[in-house]
Amino acid sequence: MKDDRKIVLAALKASADKAPLPAEAIPPVPTIAPSVENMTDCFLAAAKKNGATFTRISHRIQTPTAVAAHLREHGEKPELVLSPALSQLLWQEAGIQIQMRPPFEDDSVGATEIAAAAADSGAMLLTGNNRYALSLSLLPPRHLAVLHACDIVPNLAALWKRIGDGMPQLCSLLCGPSRTADIEQTLTIGAHGPIAVHIILVEND
Repeated sequence: MKDDRKIVLAALKASADKAPLPAEAIPPVPTIAPSVENMTDCFLAAAKKNGATFTRISHRIQTPTAVAAHLREHGEKPELVLSPALSQLLWQEAGIQIQMRPPFEDDSVGATEIAAAAADSGAMLLTGNNRYALSLSLLPPRHLAVLHACDIVPNLAALWKRIGDGMPQLCSLLCGPSRTADIEQTLTIGAHGPIAVHIILVEND
């Protein structure tokens, strides 16, 4: 604690004097090996810590089957509202009824495709380029997020860099089920968003 106090005071003094920060005042930046396998494992560990669950599949075409199994496991009807980016998958063959529209009050499951994700924090970037995507990730109690392993980057800095100059009009960072402890420090799940986030991780496409 004393050492931390010294570091903070040194940083403040250096700022006041416009002098370079001492090396010990600059926290080390965590590094992640650039391989897809390492970043995938790091991302899933962070997502699990954030309260999300996940299913790993080999190819995108397996998404409807994985979603059907997840819905059965949690007692949900084989129905979901999704963004058009996922509409070409064979949902009917998996016994799932789909609709492409903004979510209504009685919709229980929404599905979206994730643009990119940060391995170090488990944060997932959802952009408004996918029609209805933002509302589908917030309003239904259960959010299904389809993420390709090749879209996992080391950290948030790399995530924003991947977007480039074409910043989307709307975007949101998702880190698992909504939670807050604003009222009497009591943790509440689903106060400002879904109570459950399940990631369908496509590993090979």
